[in-house]
Amino acid sequence: MCENFRCVGIVPTFMDLSGVFSATLLFFFVAGTFVSDSLFADATWANQHVCSPFYRCLVRQDPEEQQTAWKDLCQGLESFTRCLASATSSAVYGPFYKGSSEPTIVDFTVFPWAFRLYILEHYRQMRLRTAAEVKGENENHWISSFLDWHDRMQNYEAVTATLAEKKDLLQSYARYERGTAKSLVGEAVRQGKEAHEI
Repeated sequence: MCENFRCVGIVPTFMDLSGVFSATLLFFFVAGTFVSDSLFADATWANQHVCSPFYRCLVRQDPEEQQTAWKDLCQGLESFTRCLASATSSAVYGPFYKGSSEPTIVDFTVFPWAFRLYILEHYRQMRLRTAAEVKGENENHWISSFLDWHDRMQNYEAVTATLAEKKDLLQSYARYERGTAKSLVGEAVRQGKEAHEI
């Protein structure tokens, strides 16, 4: 039944009698009642600095705008990854955000876009270098930590059970790559807005 409501372009979708909502917004609302204000603020920041640049990379048709968005996305991922360090030691990377033993709202906010990086590689030839490629580079050592985190999240049972097939996601994002998506996000990004603003 919710499939009929996905036409507005907010996926994943939650529907009740009062309307249709982005599951991300619902997650923020519910989690905001159970997590600290600080983590909630960090998740909001992650949505702005990871999700929005992802869509700019994909939807914008100007190569210069795409490259600027890629740089912004990488900076967002780097900032997030640097926060994986535990609060007690800035040199030791913990398993999840700020050294948490379990994924936090921030991890769950970043992961969908981290998982979809292969879409940018396919459509825009944008990719993070591998851990082997950045070995020994001080300025890019965060990539190895990010990839380790990505693997931990992807193998986390609750995440694994909900992952879409990569080929299906790739097909569904083709209309964004062409700049023809009729979703709220697609329309907003084409008009120069950010995904997090809708």
